[in-house]
Amino acid sequence: MMKKYDKILKEGLYIILFMVTSLFAQNPIVPNVGLNDPHIHIFNDTAYVYASHDKSINNKKFIMEDWWVWSSPDLVNWTKRSVLNPKDTT
Repeated sequence: MMKKYDKILKEGLYIILFMVTSLFAQNPIVPNVGLNDPHIHIFNDTAYVYASHDKSINNKKFIMEDWWVWSSPDLVNWTKRSVLNPKDTT
């Protein structure tokens, strides 16, 4: 019986934690830019983020035409380095 209550308590705590973190969620990598599905790689002490992004905030569905490449030496200050077109990856 106690295990049942422990499970309910644990699930309740997870739900509360999810709700609280959702309220304060932000884009932690590059604020106010809207990077989606970021992938990070480290080369020579510099972090590079490869991320998709929506073409426009006015779209009714997600349109991704290219990827943005950002770099940072300290994971705080980010610089947009280039745009990678999917046609250039084949």
